[in-house]
Amino acid sequence: KYYRDCSSSSPAANNFMLDYSSSCGSGSAFLPQVAGPVFITPLCSGSSSPCNNNNLVELEEYIYETSITLSHCSDWVINVCASGNRNNAITTIINPANQDLCVEAEINNLNYCNNSPSFSEYPAPYICAGQTYCYNNGAIDLDGDSLMYSLTTPLNGWGVVTYVAGFSPSNPISGTTTFDEYNGDLCMNATQNQVSVIAMKITEYRNGIKIGSVMRDIQIIVLACSTTPPVLTGFN
Repeated sequence: KYYRDCSSSSPAANNFMLDYSSSCGSGSAFLPQVAGPVFITPLCSGSSSPCNNNNLVELEEYIYETSITLSHCSDWVINVCASGNRNNAITTIINPANQDLCVEAEINNLNYCNNSPSFSEYPAPYICAGQTYCYNNGAIDLDGDSLMYSLTTPLNGWGVVTYVAGFSPSNPISGTTTFDEYNGDLCMNATQNQVSVIAMKITEYRNGIKIGSVMRDIQIIVLACSTTPPVLTGFN
């Protein structure tokens, strides 16, 4: 799944290249676009029509899909890169428009049949400056595997992006950040408007053995909000 700022002058690609490698061999395949665009930015009453608000990063979702056949091996790495396709609105990495957007997955199919986790939340949280917000991917694993979460630096080709001084995966915004590796909660209280990126790696374990991982590249959009969040009471 690929997310594009719909105010961008660059259209979404018709296909990407998927590369895969392991100690058993390597290969590549075209990854064609099969669906999209779908506008995913939440709109409120009185908002302008989609993609016409120059004050917001407004996003579309595209889906790319293909099938490949892998021999049985314990160390497959699958990588997809969109060359030079990061959002120029990002304020926490250096020269974002010239840094590639890449994600990867690991597969151990030597002795295991497995489904990767699916996600019920978009990787583009909109949060309010001055208010604590907890983001969670809403990961669901059909096989019941144990999931562990970690923050890592977003990929740029076969390297990583370069953060502006003071920012990092564990400190992606101006303000405070906490992260729970067991449930994937990323809680932030931002002190100013900005757009940042992190990568979150979700690793699957079955009976204590690592059998795979997936990476999500997440864009955090901090806005000035005039609303006050509700307060929940009555909990012991």
